[in-house]
Order: sequence, then C-alpha cells, then structure tokens
Amino acid sequence: MKRRQDGDPTKVIPLFGNQEPMEEQGGHTMDPEKLMDALSEELLETLKAMAGAKTVEEKRQYSEVVKNLSESLGVFLRIVSDMMMDYDMDDYEE
Repeated sequence: MKRRQDGDPTKVIPLFGNQEPMEEQGGHTMDPEKLMDALSEELLETLKAMAGAKTVEEKRQYSEVVKNLSESLGVFLRIVSDMMMDYDMDDYEE
C-alpha cells in the first residue's frame, strides 16, 4: 500500500494509466469498453481491499472510493441502456 505525502495510508489507485487513446475527429478519447473494464476491475480490487480494512476510518475511505467508482460505471451503463432502448424501439416501429 502506498502512502500519500501527508502520511495517509490509503491505497493510491492509478486509474487508466495503461490505456491507449483512440483517434476521434482529430482529438483523443479513450475506448469506452476499456474504460468500463478498468472501472470494473478497480471496483472489484477496492471492494477486496475494503474487506481487509481494519479501522472504521479506513472502511469509510474505501466506501467513498467504491461509491465514486460505482457512480462512474453507472454513467456508462445508463448510456448503453439508453442506446439499447433506442435500438429496440426502432425494430418494433416497422
């Protein structure tokens, strides 16, 4: 476990450090599928770390990370769900 400069022992998670940007209209964005996979992996790792937390403060810190990762993953899942609903509705309109 890395320590921050202020001595806080919370785990530092380098999110998306190994992701390669993909080209999109002259700019760079990240592949949504890779982002979702990375968020899911980080969420599982954080939940495992939270299970081993000993103090209430440590558990609170992990719970905040879990909440943030879950909300971030939820954004992607809502987008996919909306896209699927639009696609499904198009099939039934004919």
